[in-house]
Amino acid sequence: MKTDFKEQVREVDSKKLQVSGGHFDPNNVDDTLKFYAQVAINKGIAEDDARDLANRFGSNVSRVVSYADQGVAEGLNLKETISLRYSVNEEMTLTPVDYLLRRTNFVLFHNDQLVAIKQPVIDEMAKLLNWDATEKAAQTAQLDAAIAEAQLDYLK
Repeated sequence: MKTDFKEQVREVDSKKLQVSGGHFDPNNVDDTLKFYAQVAINKGIAEDDARDLANRFGSNVSRVVSYADQGVAEGLNLKETISLRYSVNEEMTLTPVDYLLRRTNFVLFHNDQLVAIKQPVIDEMAKLLNWDATEKAAQTAQLDAAIAEAQLDYLK
């Protein structure tokens, strides 16, 4: 860093740093995730979806499920709606590529579901972030390019 970027940094041992959503006893992970899944279930989320939310968001589940009161976005289920809204509002997710590639791995590992949620995610993000038609088209093009790259379309 010092040589390449002329930045002075100090080393940090990250072993003891908690990541967002990791504010719980690391010796009691299974029971804690069951507890957070139950928080989601109590908010009306299906058990499988609740477990997924607990695994993805950990101790942040209470904040994630607070978005359930706003209703379901068109074309998305409740889990995807609240995940997206939380991600945009509290994790600074600004693009469909960020959400569908980096945050949820839909582009890489859930291609079968990607087709169904791609447009609803774009539409909901456009509402949340007040995109005009030009911005929405640009964001769609960026997502399409990221999907094509991940699927190795250039080799086909």
